[in-house]
Amino acid sequence: MATKKGRKVTTAETTQVGIKSVSSETVQKLHIIAGLENVSTQDVYRKALDTYVTLYEKQNGKLQIKPKGSGLNVI
Repeated sequence: MATKKGRKVTTAETTQVGIKSVSSETVQKLHIIAGLENVSTQDVYRKALDTYVTLYEKQNGKLQIKPKGSGLNVI
């Protein structure tokens, strides 16, 4: 596996996500948390999203991810 800044990175971690609209106050707070915890802001974003998904699944049940390339099976 490739390493990035001393961490192992798996293919699941390499997907980029663009967030269209986040309040500047929230972004500033996430940067403060990163500084206080001595981690990158990307690590804070990743943890926040992972935590949200975990909480969502606790309330609504496990989400199923379609395998890549599972579109139309024409042949």
